[in-house]
Amino acid sequence: MPTPPKTTANMAKHLTQQELEVRAQAETDFLPTRTPAPPKGFTVKSAERRIWDRIIQDMEGYKILDRLDTDVLEIYCRQLVRLQMLRGYLRNQRDGKSILELSKEIRGLEGAILSYATKLGLTPESRARLALNAVEAPDEDPDGDMFA
Repeated sequence: MPTPPKTTANMAKHLTQQELEVRAQAETDFLPTRTPAPPKGFTVKSAERRIWDRIIQDMEGYKILDRLDTDVLEIYCRQLVRLQMLRGYLRNQRDGKSILELSKEIRGLEGAILSYATKLGLTPESRARLALNAVEAPDEDPDGDMFA
């Protein structure tokens, strides 16, 4: 299970009062109210449902997935299952032409899956970007330095 994000309560870094307030506000503003329920087409024993449950469990500490992400997460789970199937077909292929076609399809699917993972905050880079965006300093007065 991934390490949960640091909250203001357990940070050791010395922050100004304004930084503390911004971080605390960001922690509460962006927390989803409910985790997404699996789509109706995902039966309890389906491969898609196992992937869905694993992602929801792993992302629970981050609290960034909510019901608005259901459709995108459904597509992501279905693509992962399709990728697993294609890799299974590839292992069983003996014809060079079909191996090449499957390899191309797998490569394209992997790119799409990585794109969805980034959009959902499932990659380390996207989680770091979300964390940085959430705690950026508040908007400063653009004219504040004019009279300095």
